Amino acid sequence: EEEEEEEEDPPADEAEREFRTWRRHIFRRARAAFWFRSAAEGGHPGAAYELALLFKEGHKEGSDVTKETHVPFPRDTKLSSQWFGRAAEAGNSLAQYEYAMCLLDGEGVERDPEQACEWLERSAAQGVAQAHYQLGMC
Repeated sequence: EEEEEEEEDPPADEAEREFRTWRRHIFRRARAAFWFRSAAEGGHPGAAYELALLFKEGHKEGSDVTKETHVPFPRDTKLSSQWFGRAAEAGNSLAQYEYAMCLLDGEGVERDPEQACEWLERSAAQGVAQAHYQLGMC
């Protein structure tokens, strides 16, 4: 008796491979968002910053869901600014910069250039180059 070699069937075609890759990517993003939110709610400023970025980059209605950069939930500037604010309060320098930009542009919060400049000063004091640049416009 000869042992038959078992070969793993490859995906039926390229489209199926692409779909599987896309599905894994979307699942990873959704799972990451879950863990970022859990950690952020527990007070982790880095997780709050990452969660805010996901809400900032969320998909817009009609966006191409097949793109690798697709985020599996809608863009939400209000939630994004809230999480940037929490992370900024906890001392995250990049969140301080992003929150300042929200305040400058009125993205998800009421526009407040004076408060934005204060957050830019905090961020710049921690070495964020973009904050130094934006301070020149305050």
